[in-house]
Amino acid sequence: MRIFLLALLSTITIGLYAQPDQNPVNTSLLAHIELPEGEDGIDCWGYTDENGLEYAIMGGASHTYIWSLEDYENPIERAAISGTNTVWRDMKVWEDHIYVTTDDSQPNSNYDGLLIIDMSGAPDNITYEFKKETFNLGNGNEILGSCHNIYIDDDGYAYLAGCNVGVGGVIILDLSDKSDPSFVGAIDDRYSHDVYVKDSVMYTSEIYAGIFSMYDIRNRSNPILINSAQTSFDFTHNTWLSDDGNFLFTTDERANAYVDAFDISDPMDIQKIDRYRPLDTEGRGVIPHNTHYLNGYLITSWYTDGFKVIDAHRPDNLIEVAKYDTWQGADGADSPEEGFDGCWGAYPFFNSGKMLASDINSGLYVLDVDLKRASYLEGIITDANTGLPIVNTEITILDSALNREKSNISGNYKTGQADEGTFEVEFSHPDYEVVTAFATLVSGEVTILNVELDQSLININVIDSNGNSIEDAKIFISSITEVMKEVSTDENGNASAGVRVNETYTLQAAKWGYKGAEIKDYFFNGTEEIIIITIDIGYEDDFFADLGWEINSTASAGIFIRGIPNATVVSNQIINPGIDTNNDIGEFAFITGNAEDVTWTQDDIDNGYTIIRSPDMDWTESESYKVEFDTWFYIGGSPNVPRDDSLFVFIGNGMEEILIHRETERSTEWTPWSYEISESDIAFSENMYIRVRASDEREGNIVEAGFDSFRATAEI
Repeated sequence: MRIFLLALLSTITIGLYAQPDQNPVNTSLLAHIELPEGEDGIDCWGYTDENGLEYAIMGGASHTYIWSLEDYENPIERAAISGTNTVWRDMKVWEDHIYVTTDDSQPNSNYDGLLIIDMSGAPDNITYEFKKETFNLGNGNEILGSCHNIYIDDDGYAYLAGCNVGVGGVIILDLSDKSDPSFVGAIDDRYSHDVYVKDSVMYTSEIYAGIFSMYDIRNRSNPILINSAQTSFDFTHNTWLSDDGNFLFTTDERANAYVDAFDISDPMDIQKIDRYRPLDTEGRGVIPHNTHYLNGYLITSWYTDGFKVIDAHRPDNLIEVAKYDTWQGADGADSPEEGFDGCWGAYPFFNSGKMLASDINSGLYVLDVDLKRASYLEGIITDANTGLPIVNTEITILDSALNREKSNISGNYKTGQADEGTFEVEFSHPDYEVVTAFATLVSGEVTILNVELDQSLININVIDSNGNSIEDAKIFISSITEVMKEVSTDENGNASAGVRVNETYTLQAAKWGYKGAEIKDYFFNGTEEIIIITIDIGYEDDFFADLGWEINSTASAGIFIRGIPNATVVSNQIINPGIDTNNDIGEFAFITGNAEDVTWTQDDIDNGYTIIRSPDMDWTESESYKVEFDTWFYIGGSPNVPRDDSLFVFIGNGMEEILIHRETERSTEWTPWSYEISESDIAFSENMYIRVRASDEREGNIVEAGFDSFRATAEI
């Protein structure tokens, strides 16, 4: 047994990333404590002694810290227990003892084992010892050194998750002897990152499987699997249960992930009923960490978004009602550690109502949170003419607090916000007119607002130059404010689409064997006139429509894809175009690989070839054709690797092929090419085609290619 000698290592100061949140919501900062310089913060928890004095516990990279909270604005450091240097430290409490685990990216027996802190003499006399027990879970005797997490249930059993023993499942210990826990049982089928227990059911977060599992542990020496369920981002990090045991809440430790809500009232029929993530940083790579349930609220640490409180009284309609951002640097993927900065842990369970948050970069926060109820808005969206429900209507309460929801397949929507009052609400769907309505929202109550949406149809007829109707022509309708819509013509060449009145549209039409056509700046005022689009006979493809080109590849990356090009840049030089050629309709082209936000090594052609082949063309009515197209070709890389890769273009007739184009030198812009093909070059047939092949057979080269604006015109 070791006795702790008080050392005032931490300080109440403000550092680079520790500036107070300038825009907290329903949350006040009482105290902020920075750890010693160079020591990262980890998780936090709380302890209350027999006299009701509350203590904050926080893990650091090399210490476990304890502060007493006689004065919430001036915490007093009572212990700084040195341990293994680590990036994970977790702690839980049983009666007057604290139990702490440590972990690292390579779990092993060289870590602290189980740190047991005796708080019976606190605040003045805190003692501790490290326990390294030996377990045999099927791999022989193994010394407990590291565990990722610990949970202690209401019956005095500890559950150690992600340990270096076995495969890292869950080890169950009896804490009847608080200073010398005894082994009871284990579940060691697969790695468990975290664990939670309530009412003899154990919930494991099996992060690499992307699931949580429920186990019957009425007999703790023999846990029995009940059921499992997958979480939204397949990287289940932690779970916590509602007080009534009917709902489970989970986090996925992934960029842009959610807190999920599951109805587990029937464990054999688990249903995901809602999910939440902050809208003000949506898409920035922000990562949720741990969530806890308290009296109808979820208290969640959300890394660079800080400390979050979500009203979960209605678990199928999760609404954020309070927040405090402990991290003042860049959000998510733009932070120094690419999202793994900021708020690590949160503790909401003090009887006083005070809460704790631990920050990796700036230490411990003592917070006073006003747990206000959310104001709910719910209803159903239907078509004004048919009465049928409308899916994917976007509902926005027009307030300073960002909020956005969509109606489900039944037309139902559920949303809300922290503030009450009368607000304008916008209902928007790309096929219908926008509707705005007023709703009075009341804290803790549900306001019902059902809305009907009116639809206006734009009517189009596609014909050829002789006035003949064209069936199965593809039509694309777009505007600045709407997502592009695609419809196809019927046997009479007619098509309709729901659009908005008083909007300016671009209309495009295409079919293989015809030349594409475009009408720009068409202002739709709601009239029932029919818009005529004429497409002439001929072989032409600008790739704004999928007209049936085949893709065949052996390459492991950089495969041809039809899309709006995303640029790839190396040393300020574009190696993959960020636009299509300007000689055609639309913005699409065929390019080799088109992933967003990747480096030049990730989506260029590698380890093989990639080919596109056109649909067949009937060239039997002419003796000569002019073939035109635009290309982009880049080859570069190591100067020690021969640059022998090429871009080839072939013409085939179903029996043989001829090479008409080859590129071996890099180009820095789209280049137009034109070739005269006659029957002296290749016999014409009804099965003519063009084939484009790009390859990178050697390691060390960068190869990118593009193909656009294809035409094959009969020469008279």
